Amino acid sequence: MNQLPKIDVHGMNSEDAIRTVRINLKEFHDQGYNEVTVVHGKGQGILRDKIRLLLSQTPYVKEMKSVSDDGATIAVFS
Repeated sequence: MNQLPKIDVHGMNSEDAIRTVRINLKEFHDQGYNEVTVVHGKGQGILRDKIRLLLSQTPYVKEMKSVSDDGATIAVFS
């Protein structure tokens, strides 16, 4: 896969963002991607923390990496 997928949820409320990430993570994993970038924005970190909790509880996500400005998280699939 050449271009890495991105899930952009910044500006969404927590419930919509979690639902969007959950659905798209599964789709990208099933399509054979090795990783996906989740753009959650900086803000107060609430959305970032909820998304990282979701990623930590997702069995096929083996690791997470912060993007340098911390407005996004990379989920690496197993």
